[in-house]
Amino acid sequence: MHGEREVKVICYALIIAGLICLAGLLLSGGCGQYKQVGSTSGVRAATDRTMADIKQQQQVVASQIDAARRRINDAG
Repeated sequence: MHGEREVKVICYALIIAGLICLAGLLLSGGCGQYKQVGSTSGVRAATDRTMADIKQQQQVVASQIDAARRRINDAG
């Protein structure tokens, strides 16, 4: 069993660690909050760009699949 002094030291250490964590949380702007980088229109524009990239990649893959089918048919 720990002595009374050791228990006090451990409690103080836990309090200091908690305060450090709280300070870090406050300085970082919160815990798990959505940090708004831009306006809603900015988020929509970024989403539209992402969707356009996905559509372009889909078209490239579809053309590659078509080319592969043609080669298979030509070989068969």
